[in-house]
Amino acid sequence: KDSELIAPTRDSRDANGDLVEVHNRTLIAYAPANQPEVAISVVVPQGELANQSHPISLNIGERALRAYFDLKKERSQQQEIKEETEVTPEENQTQDNNES
Repeated sequence: KDSELIAPTRDSRDANGDLVEVHNRTLIAYAPANQPEVAISVVVPQGELANQSHPISLNIGERALRAYFDLKKERSQQQEIKEETEVTPEENQTQDNNES
């Protein structure tokens, strides 16, 4: 039928040379759910055989989001340290006056 939806698939061959149907694995996600600040898309071509289910796109997506938020946290901590160690012009002037 013309109105029938067909998922993208690609035929591949197994070790015996027989054709096997494979499916692409995809994931589109954003985080955090209540106030999104990052969006990702994962595409794993030929990521599963037709008769099996594997969460590879979920694993990749989870690792990508974890890396994003870990990096965000690390940068935030670095910024806090930088701000704590910076000398403001007023503090610099006070130090100069004390040395005189």
